[in-house]
Amino acid sequence: MDKSRRNYLFDGRVQGVGFRFTAKMFADTIGLTGWIMNCYDGKVEMEIQGSEEQIDRMIEKLLNSKSIRITDMKMNQVEMVKEDKFLIRY
Repeated sequence: MDKSRRNYLFDGRVQGVGFRFTAKMFADTIGLTGWIMNCYDGKVEMEIQGSEEQIDRMIEKLLNSKSIRITDMKMNQVEMVKEDKFLIRY
């Protein structure tokens, strides 16, 4: 299975709505690794690593989450990292 790593920057109603905890639950269920954290400007940054299909499924779940409202999403491919879990960064 070909893996990739993507960095996302989300804007909208993304802080104070359980975004990070929802993302961790989805990542753990789907089998992705990476991290997520709140930014000082009200955005949320996330890096996820897995197959393209797994990553696309994760993003679809986040976009369809009832409490989260993503109004803007920027994505960049980044270099793979050796890791074994998905973390919430503080």
